[in-house]
This record gives sequence, C-alpha cells and structure tokens, in this order.
Amino acid sequence: MHFEYNMPMSDELQCALCGRPVPVVTNHHLVPQSIGKRRGIKPGDLPQVDLCIMCHKQLHALFDNNELAQYLNDIPMLLQHEKIQSYLRFIRKHPGHTVFKAKRNSERKKRK
Repeated sequence: MHFEYNMPMSDELQCALCGRPVPVVTNHHLVPQSIGKRRGIKPGDLPQVDLCIMCHKQLHALFDNNELAQYLNDIPMLLQHEKIQSYLRFIRKHPGHTVFKAKRNSERKKRK
C-alpha cells in the first residue's frame, strides 16, 4: 500500500538518510527526546536531522528508542546498519513523493 503527495517537488528539501529530494521533511532527534529528558538534556539541545517521512517512520519501526540512542545516534552509524542498507536499496528506487507503510522489524514485534 502506498500513496503519493500531490505537492510540487522542491530541490531544497532533501532527506539526510536516503538523499532523495522530497516535498516534506520531518525533524528526527538522533537521541530520542525521552532518553534525552532522562539524561537532563533539553529537546532543543539534542542532535537533530531532517528526514523524509518514509525514513523517519522506518527508523522507528525498526528500532526502539534505546537502540537509536545507544547505537544509531548519527547518520554514519545508521548508514552502516544492515537493515538500513536494505531499506535504502528499496526506497531509493522510488520518487520522494511516494509513501509506503513502514515495515516493522519482526524481532521488534516479538519484544512487545
């Protein structure tokens, strides 16, 4: 299942993870706000990147906040992860205005 935005593409907006030009970016805290708060860090002081909706959804579908904070808290670390590499091979074949349902990690499903 997927849908497409009916918005003009802008060359100014680009996802920091997949590199595609996209109509909308979302702000992703590389260290999740809930973890930062426990560490006494204000949300505005946490490292942030602009991600397309698909990359943002997929990160949170694949990894819990502890994994993101501890092991995947910058773009180079994310790009090296096997699951992200597989996802990027898929998503880079599609234009930035296409949105798919994020696929949850089967191991993460079992943990809940």
